[in-house]
Amino acid sequence: MIEILDLSNTLHQQSYNKLLWSISNKRPYDSLDFFINFSSGLNNLICICFHESDQLFLLPGYLKPIHGYNGFVDFISPYGYSGPIISKDVDDVFIINAWNEVEKYFKTINAVTCFLRLSLDANLIGFKGEIQPTMKNIKGQILPEETQWVSFDHKVRKNVNKALREGLIIKICFGNEMTDSDLSDFHLVYLDTMVRNNAQNNFYYSLEAFKNFTAGSGNLCLFSLIYDNNRVVSVEMVLVADETIYSFLGGTLSDSFDKRPNDLLKFGLINWARNHGIKYFVLGGGYGSEDGIFKYKKAFFPNDVVEYNTGRWIISEQSYSDISHDAKNKYNANNHFSEEFESKDYFPVYRKYIN
Repeated sequence: MIEILDLSNTLHQQSYNKLLWSISNKRPYDSLDFFINFSSGLNNLICICFHESDQLFLLPGYLKPIHGYNGFVDFISPYGYSGPIISKDVDDVFIINAWNEVEKYFKTINAVTCFLRLSLDANLIGFKGEIQPTMKNIKGQILPEETQWVSFDHKVRKNVNKALREGLIIKICFGNEMTDSDLSDFHLVYLDTMVRNNAQNNFYYSLEAFKNFTAGSGNLCLFSLIYDNNRVVSVEMVLVADETIYSFLGGTLSDSFDKRPNDLLKFGLINWARNHGIKYFVLGGGYGSEDGIFKYKKAFFPNDVVEYNTGRWIISEQSYSDISHDAKNKYNANNHFSEEFESKDYFPVYRKYIN
């Protein structure tokens, strides 16, 4: 049986929460609070639900109208490690049937494409699109303390020792334990870092977004603050799942770089994870292909590099081709030059021209 939930609808939100929390494999990226505060909100957000007896398949995502092409839409999963949410211990036939039902639904609403941001352990049996390797990620395994210490790159051990000699102090607590003052300190360092790095506009999250998320889902997030003489100089917010923590947002004041607070911050979170039975610490990747940020993260877990994939599904080949070429021609005409049509560097390619 397939059911479509409109997640802007209060009753459907209640149904979604009930279904979500009946699945043992929970991800913080799937919560309504995350969608509201750190993704694109609830407008146009649906969840495709397929269930048989106690087996459940959920696929949240945004149905976005393709402007200029009335009646056509595309589907994109929310920001973060997302994609399908599937009950544990389901059989392959159930998952294949779920994707067949998803395809039928997409065709009834003239969906042209489906773009999925995927979790690092996504089960994609039966997915009808292509799996595209997108970037390298660090999914660090939490090891016994002494083994973990010697597994770090030499520079990590050196920097942690320096931070400790400098007298830096670390505080780690769940979101629902953060005071307004703690959140303000966090946000000031975070915002300073975004400005310094000329971050994209969508990363300038407001203080209210952090307050709202911690108020509603404070048990799904953890904050780490590094103090230098009672001044917060480095921060990180991580998201918490059953066996994994995910590095999410953070930053460091530039005038504290020489004291290496961020190395101490990561080291402290690894120790916290070990003490709380967490198996993995996902640090993510960089901005580009194995850039400086990626190499910094890899120094903590040199042997734990995995591939982050996206799912790209063209549901209607004819509509995709027609819209893509028409959008490209209109773009070239409006900008008075001809851009080469390239379908591999952007998906769906028509959004490159429409946006």
